[in-house]
Amino acid sequence: MIRFSILFFCVFSLDAAEVLPLFLGGNVEKERLKHIQASPLYWVTPNAAPTLCIHGTVDKYVAHEQAVWIHERLKAAMVDTELLTLEGAGHGFKADDAVRADKAMLDFFDKHLKKK
Repeated sequence: MIRFSILFFCVFSLDAAEVLPLFLGGNVEKERLKHIQASPLYWVTPNAAPTLCIHGTVDKYVAHEQAVWIHERLKAAMVDTELLTLEGAGHGFKADDAVRADKAMLDFFDKHLKKK
């Protein structure tokens, strides 16, 4: 059983990544169904583990909107989810952003692992 998940700048809409056609046998125009079926956005259920998403707004590799999308899907499924948006942060966190991300992660650990 997965108790919770913590996601740092993760890809959720698989048609957005340039490398995925190599894994899925073609680009999104050619293999749209495979891209949709591979996307975590389409696999969210009320049984999903509590999830913390941490994402910077200026990530050059994975758009911040992808974290928003999975967070909204999880909320719609009534899954315990949190989204920490780091304004101005890129892909990988430094200085104060890293401190905020670490604190959010540790708080999430406490929330889901500490005995009540």
